[in-house]
Amino acid sequence: MSELIQLHGVVEAHGGGSRSLARITVPAIPNLVCDLWCYEDKFGVGETHEESDGSLRFRHTHANMPDLELVTHLTGGVDHVVMRLTVAGPDEQSVRSVRRVNACWQFRRSSSFGNRGHFVRDFVSRCFVVTDAGFARLTDTQRHPDTRSPADHAQNSPPWVQRYVPAWMDHPGQPEASWGNSDDRPTRSLVGIVSRDGAHLAAWGYRRCVGIGQGWHDCLHLLPDLSLDYDPAANGIESTAILYFMPNDPDALLARYEADFTAD
Repeated sequence: MSELIQLHGVVEAHGGGSRSLARITVPAIPNLVCDLWCYEDKFGVGETHEESDGSLRFRHTHANMPDLELVTHLTGGVDHVVMRLTVAGPDEQSVRSVRRVNACWQFRRSSSFGNRGHFVRDFVSRCFVVTDAGFARLTDTQRHPDTRSPADHAQNSPPWVQRYVPAWMDHPGQPEASWGNSDDRPTRSLVGIVSRDGAHLAAWGYRRCVGIGQGWHDCLHLLPDLSLDYDPAANGIESTAILYFMPNDPDALLARYEADFTAD
Protein backbone atom coordinates (compact mmCIF):
# COMPACT_ATOMS: atom_id res chain seq x y z
CA MET A 1 0.00 0.00 0.00
CA SER A 2 1.39 3.40 -0.97
CA GLU A 3 2.28 5.81 1.80
CA LEU A 4 0.32 9.00 2.31
CA ILE A 5 1.99 12.37 1.92
CA GLN A 6 3.29 13.60 5.28
CA LEU A 7 2.42 17.08 6.58
CA HIS A 8 4.16 18.86 9.44
CA GLY A 9 3.82 22.40 10.76
CA VAL A 10 7.04 24.38 11.11
CA VAL A 11 7.67 27.91 12.39
CA GLU A 12 10.91 29.45 11.12
CA ALA A 13 12.69 32.71 11.82
CA HIS A 14 12.39 35.10 8.91
CA GLY A 15 13.63 38.67 8.50
CA GLY A 16 13.52 39.48 12.21
CA GLY A 17 10.15 37.74 12.60
CA SER A 18 8.68 34.32 11.96
CA ARG A 19 6.78 32.45 9.28
CA SER A 20 4.45 29.43 9.31
CA LEU A 21 5.31 26.59 6.94
CA ALA A 22 3.64 23.34 5.97
CA ARG A 23 6.46 20.87 5.37
CA ILE A 24 5.31 18.37 2.74
CA THR A 25 7.11 15.03 2.26
CA VAL A 26 6.03 12.93 -0.72
CA PRO A 27 7.10 9.27 -0.27
CA ALA A 28 6.06 8.35 -3.83
CA ILE A 29 8.64 10.71 -5.39
CA PRO A 30 12.35 10.42 -4.53
CA ASN A 31 13.80 13.32 -2.51
CA LEU A 32 10.70 15.48 -2.67
CA VAL A 33 10.37 17.61 0.45
CA CYS A 34 8.85 21.05 -0.07
CA ASP A 35 7.49 23.88 2.07
CA LEU A 36 4.27 25.85 1.71
CA TRP A 37 4.67 29.21 3.46
CA CYS A 38 1.27 30.27 4.81
CA TYR A 39 1.29 33.23 4.26
CA GLU A 40 3.46 35.87 2.62
CA ASP A 41 0.99 38.68 3.30
CA LYS A 42 -1.01 40.35 6.11
CA PHE A 43 -1.96 36.99 7.62
CA GLY A 44 1.59 36.52 8.90
CA VAL A 45 2.31 33.74 11.41
CA GLY A 46 -0.51 31.34 12.19
CA GLU A 47 -1.34 28.89 14.94
CA THR A 48 -0.40 25.40 13.73
CA HIS A 49 -2.20 22.16 14.64
CA GLU A 50 -1.17 18.70 13.47
CA GLU A 51 -4.38 16.66 13.58
CA SER A 52 -4.64 13.00 14.63
CA ASP A 53 -5.64 11.98 11.08
CA GLY A 54 -2.37 13.35 9.66
CA SER A 55 -3.88 16.55 8.33
CA LEU A 56 -2.50 19.99 9.16
CA ARG A 57 -4.49 23.06 10.17
CA PHE A 58 -3.39 26.69 10.32
CA ARG A 59 -5.41 29.44 11.95
CA HIS A 60 -4.50 33.02 11.01
CA THR A 61 -5.84 36.43 11.92
CA HIS A 62 -5.30 39.50 9.75
CA ALA A 63 -2.64 41.98 10.89
CA ASN A 64 -5.02 44.94 10.49
CA MET A 65 -8.34 43.21 11.26
CA PRO A 66 -8.01 40.94 14.33
CA ASP A 67 -11.63 39.76 14.07
CA LEU A 68 -10.98 38.34 10.59
CA GLU A 69 -9.99 34.67 10.66
CA LEU A 70 -8.50 32.44 7.98
CA VAL A 71 -8.33 28.68 8.52
CA THR A 72 -6.22 26.58 6.14
CA HIS A 73 -6.73 22.81 6.32
CA LEU A 74 -4.25 20.62 4.42
CA THR A 75 -5.08 16.94 3.88
CA GLY A 76 -2.64 14.58 2.18
CA GLY A 77 -3.37 11.68 -0.13
CA VAL A 78 -0.85 9.45 -1.93
CA ASP A 79 -0.33 11.86 -4.85
CA HIS A 80 -2.06 15.10 -3.86
CA VAL A 81 -2.75 17.53 -1.03
CA VAL A 82 -6.14 19.20 -0.70
CA MET A 83 -5.88 22.78 0.60
CA ARG A 84 -9.19 24.05 2.03
CA LEU A 85 -9.46 27.75 2.83
CA THR A 86 -12.14 29.17 5.14
CA VAL A 87 -12.55 32.90 5.81
CA ALA A 88 -14.83 34.19 8.57
CA GLY A 89 -15.36 37.70 9.91
CA PRO A 90 -17.78 40.03 11.65
CA ASP A 91 -19.34 41.50 8.51
CA GLU A 92 -19.52 41.24 4.74
CA GLN A 93 -17.04 44.04 4.12
CA SER A 94 -14.26 42.42 6.16
CA VAL A 95 -14.77 38.96 4.65
CA ARG A 96 -14.93 40.27 1.08
CA SER A 97 -11.72 42.25 1.68
CA VAL A 98 -9.84 38.92 1.49
CA ARG A 99 -9.92 38.46 -2.26
CA ARG A 100 -6.66 36.49 -2.31
CA VAL A 101 -4.01 34.97 -0.08
CA ASN A 102 -0.35 34.60 -1.02
CA ALA A 103 1.14 31.23 -0.12
CA CYS A 104 4.73 30.61 -1.27
CA TRP A 105 5.47 27.03 -2.43
CA GLN A 106 9.20 26.45 -2.00
CA PHE A 107 11.32 23.60 -3.41
CA ARG A 108 14.74 24.56 -2.03
CA ARG A 109 14.88 21.53 0.29
CA SER A 110 14.38 19.06 -2.54
CA SER A 111 17.44 17.77 -4.41
CA SER A 112 15.11 16.38 -7.08
CA PHE A 113 13.10 19.60 -7.68
CA GLY A 114 15.04 22.58 -6.29
CA ASN A 115 17.68 24.62 -8.08
CA ARG A 116 21.12 23.04 -8.07
CA GLY A 117 22.76 25.08 -10.82
CA HIS A 118 22.16 28.33 -12.70
CA PHE A 119 18.78 29.54 -11.44
CA VAL A 120 17.19 30.11 -14.86
CA ARG A 121 18.64 27.09 -16.63
CA ASP A 122 18.14 24.65 -13.76
CA PHE A 123 14.97 25.89 -12.07
CA VAL A 124 12.97 28.31 -14.23
CA SER A 125 13.36 26.09 -17.30
CA ARG A 126 11.49 23.29 -15.49
CA CYS A 127 8.54 25.44 -14.34
CA PHE A 128 5.41 25.65 -16.49
CA VAL A 129 2.02 27.25 -17.00
CA VAL A 130 -0.77 26.49 -19.48
CA THR A 131 -1.50 28.97 -22.28
CA ASP A 132 -3.57 28.85 -25.49
CA ALA A 133 -0.63 27.00 -27.05
CA GLY A 134 -0.66 24.33 -24.34
CA PHE A 135 1.92 23.66 -21.65
CA ALA A 136 4.64 26.31 -21.75
CA ARG A 137 8.01 26.19 -20.01
CA LEU A 138 8.60 29.54 -18.36
CA THR A 139 11.87 30.00 -20.26
CA ASP A 140 9.82 29.80 -23.48
CA THR A 141 7.55 32.66 -22.39
CA GLN A 142 8.15 36.39 -22.92
CA ARG A 143 9.62 37.58 -19.61
CA HIS A 144 10.41 41.15 -18.53
CA PRO A 145 13.04 42.48 -16.10
CA ASP A 146 12.47 43.15 -12.43
CA THR A 147 12.21 46.94 -12.53
CA ARG A 148 13.99 47.39 -9.19
CA SER A 149 17.30 46.53 -10.89
CA PRO A 150 18.89 47.58 -14.19
CA ALA A 151 17.83 45.52 -17.21
CA ASP A 152 21.42 44.28 -17.63
CA HIS A 153 21.70 43.09 -14.01
CA ALA A 154 22.79 39.44 -13.71
CA GLN A 155 19.37 38.51 -12.31
CA ASN A 156 17.60 40.27 -15.18
CA SER A 157 19.51 38.89 -18.13
CA PRO A 158 17.55 36.68 -18.47
CA PRO A 159 14.97 37.52 -15.76
CA TRP A 160 15.04 35.21 -12.75
CA VAL A 161 11.52 35.99 -11.48
CA GLN A 162 8.22 36.75 -13.17
CA ARG A 163 4.49 37.24 -12.72
CA TYR A 164 1.91 35.79 -15.10
CA VAL A 165 -1.41 37.59 -15.57
CA PRO A 166 -4.27 35.17 -16.39
CA ALA A 167 -6.10 35.66 -19.67
CA TRP A 168 -9.31 36.73 -17.85
CA MET A 169 -7.56 39.59 -16.00
CA ASP A 170 -6.55 43.02 -17.33
CA HIS A 171 -2.82 43.12 -18.04
CA PRO A 172 -1.32 46.08 -16.12
CA GLY A 173 1.83 46.45 -18.22
CA GLN A 174 5.16 46.64 -16.44
CA PRO A 175 5.40 47.82 -12.81
CA GLU A 176 7.53 50.69 -11.54
CA ALA A 177 9.35 48.65 -8.89
CA SER A 178 8.61 44.93 -8.89
CA TRP A 179 8.82 41.67 -10.83
CA GLY A 180 8.13 41.85 -14.54
CA ASN A 181 4.73 40.83 -15.94
CA SER A 182 5.03 38.30 -18.76
CA ASP A 183 3.26 38.91 -22.06
CA ASP A 184 2.14 35.27 -22.10
CA ARG A 185 -1.28 34.72 -20.52
CA PRO A 186 -2.19 31.52 -18.64
CA THR A 187 -5.55 30.03 -19.59
CA ARG A 188 -5.72 27.71 -16.58
CA SER A 189 -5.20 28.41 -12.88
CA LEU A 190 -2.41 25.84 -12.86
CA VAL A 191 1.34 26.17 -12.31
CA GLY A 192 3.96 23.51 -11.76
CA ILE A 193 7.48 22.18 -12.04
CA VAL A 194 9.13 19.06 -13.48
CA SER A 195 11.77 17.17 -11.49
CA ARG A 196 15.42 17.56 -12.45
CA ASP A 197 15.48 14.05 -13.94
CA GLY A 198 12.28 14.68 -15.92
CA ALA A 199 10.45 11.75 -14.30
CA HIS A 200 7.91 13.56 -12.09
CA LEU A 201 6.03 16.81 -11.71
CA ALA A 202 4.47 18.83 -8.92
CA ALA A 203 1.66 21.25 -9.71
CA TRP A 204 -0.82 23.55 -8.00
CA GLY A 205 -4.37 24.06 -9.25
CA TYR A 206 -7.34 26.25 -8.39
CA ARG A 207 -10.69 27.04 -10.02
CA ARG A 208 -9.77 30.62 -10.94
CA CYS A 209 -6.82 32.69 -9.78
CA VAL A 210 -5.95 36.38 -9.99
CA GLY A 211 -2.26 35.79 -10.63
CA ILE A 212 0.59 33.29 -10.92
CA GLY A 213 4.20 33.89 -9.92
CA GLN A 214 7.61 32.21 -10.00
CA GLY A 215 10.07 33.64 -7.52
CA TRP A 216 13.48 33.65 -5.90
CA HIS A 217 13.13 30.95 -3.28
CA ASP A 218 12.82 28.12 -5.82
CA CYS A 219 9.15 28.96 -5.42
CA LEU A 220 5.79 29.14 -7.16
CA HIS A 221 2.76 31.28 -6.29
CA LEU A 222 -0.90 30.76 -7.20
CA LEU A 223 -3.19 33.56 -5.98
CA PRO A 224 -6.78 32.30 -5.63
CA ASP A 225 -9.77 34.47 -6.46
CA LEU A 226 -11.61 33.89 -3.19
CA SER A 227 -14.34 36.35 -4.14
CA LEU A 228 -15.93 33.63 -6.31
CA ASP A 229 -16.72 31.58 -3.21
CA TYR A 230 -18.27 34.22 -0.96
CA ASP A 231 -21.48 32.89 0.61
CA PRO A 232 -23.75 35.75 1.74
CA ALA A 233 -25.97 33.42 3.78
CA ALA A 234 -23.01 32.32 5.91
CA ASN A 235 -21.05 35.56 5.49
CA GLY A 236 -17.99 33.46 4.77
CA ILE A 237 -15.74 31.96 2.14
CA GLU A 238 -14.95 28.28 1.66
CA SER A 239 -12.59 27.47 -1.18
CA THR A 240 -10.29 24.66 -2.30
CA ALA A 241 -6.94 24.32 -4.07
CA ILE A 242 -5.06 21.10 -4.84
CA LEU A 243 -1.35 20.28 -4.97
CA TYR A 244 -0.58 17.41 -7.37
CA PHE A 245 2.47 15.07 -7.25
CA MET A 246 2.59 12.81 -10.31
CA PRO A 247 4.65 11.15 -13.01
CA ASN A 248 5.62 13.70 -15.66
CA ASP A 249 2.56 13.34 -17.88
CA PRO A 250 1.11 16.78 -18.74
CA ASP A 251 -1.98 15.30 -20.39
CA ALA A 252 -2.80 13.29 -17.27
CA LEU A 253 -2.25 16.37 -15.09
CA LEU A 254 -4.57 18.47 -17.23
CA ALA A 255 -7.23 15.74 -17.18
CA ARG A 256 -7.12 15.63 -13.38
CA TYR A 257 -7.21 19.41 -13.13
CA GLU A 258 -10.20 19.63 -15.47
CA ALA A 259 -12.03 16.91 -13.53
CA ASP A 260 -11.34 18.64 -10.20
CA PHE A 261 -12.12 22.22 -11.17
CA THR A 262 -14.22 22.45 -14.34
CA ALA A 263 -16.57 19.45 -14.19
CA ASP A 264 -20.27 20.27 -13.83
